[in-house]
Amino acid sequence: MNIKNITILVAIIFVTGCGTTKLKITHDSTPRGASLICDGQNMGYTPITLIYTVTEEQKKKETLHVSPCQVKWISGVTAGGNSDLPVDLKKHGYSQILTYPRPSGDGYEKDSEFALQVEILKAQQRQATAAEIHAISVLY
Repeated sequence: MNIKNITILVAIIFVTGCGTTKLKITHDSTPRGASLICDGQNMGYTPITLIYTVTEEQKKKETLHVSPCQVKWISGVTAGGNSDLPVDLKKHGYSQILTYPRPSGDGYEKDSEFALQVEILKAQQRQATAAEIHAISVLY
């Protein structure tokens, strides 16, 4: 088995899990580029996707209890902070988007400019990753 096949197999196992149900929530914000902070830990800039394990009991409920998450824009404005995600698995399935709108107040222009910088950085990271993958595939 070559490295490309192993990488694909690991990705499939990660996404599907081993006998557990996974819920993929993409935390987004308007404007994008806010820091996502869950249970006091900075997870990165929005949009960012987190994977949650869903039990059989949780599947029956309308909300999923998780660590509290909030977003914080570069201007200091925050939103979110509750520990329950609105989850409708029957209606939306196991891949959902949760968007945090920015409250009104000063600093919106600063937050929008930072969002653009974050998007540029993420694009550069994707290009670098693609170049690394290409270099590895050439070697094998």
